[in-house]
Amino acid sequence: MAMANNKTLCFTCNKEKITYSCKGCSNEFCLIHLIEHQQKLNEELNHIINEYDQFKQIMNEQEQNPPNLLLMKQINEWEIDSIDKIKQKAQNCRGSVIKYSQTFLNDIEKKFNALSEQIKQIHDENEFNEINLEYLRNQLIKITEELNKPSDISIQDDSQPFINEISIISLELFRGRGGYRGNRGFRGNTRGNTRGNTRGRFFGRARHASRNNSDSDNNDNQANSPHGDQSLVQTTIEPNNNE
Repeated sequence: MAMANNKTLCFTCNKEKITYSCKGCSNEFCLIHLIEHQQKLNEELNHIINEYDQFKQIMNEQEQNPPNLLLMKQINEWEIDSIDKIKQKAQNCRGSVIKYSQTFLNDIEKKFNALSEQIKQIHDENEFNEINLEYLRNQLIKITEELNKPSDISIQDDSQPFINEISIISLELFRGRGGYRGNRGFRGNTRGNTRGNTRGRFFGRARHASRNNSDSDNNDNQANSPHGDQSLVQTTIEPNNNE
């Protein structure tokens, strides 16, 4: 009776041998090449483990030296420049108040000195009557009221801020929406005019939009396009107070 043939071709040596199936790749291997195949898998696993170890090392390094140090530096610069501008603005306003107050007091003092001269002259000459006394009394009351009256200057709020606000935006939301057009970077020069360009304009707005044509055909095409969304996406990352 002939022996049953239970041999198949080995995937590696291509010879008919008793083979063993690998459930991973679904190939048949003889015993020798099955061991060799397993060794290759072990080598690939070790390679992946090494890559994971390298990634872990990079993570540890970034925990010690955060990758966003440049952003933190730019935020700190914006903070310093903004404080400097606020201080300068406050100093200018204080100077205006002091200048006005000094001018006001100088005017009152001139009027008072003029009245004092008149009183001294009347007293020295000893020639006066009720009319003169009433005049001097009224003038003193008048300059007293001027001195005590509320100031006619006040603070006016400007609806146009002279310091640009900044926020942190994430471009993660743009992925999967047909791409993005990038973002406006943090501008380098903040020491400019009060309402000019500032370094605080940081990361600006990122736009993901498509053209909106007026004719209906283009609108129909745009409605079917994955890039048809014209919404402005901006994610503000707020600090976690629980941390």
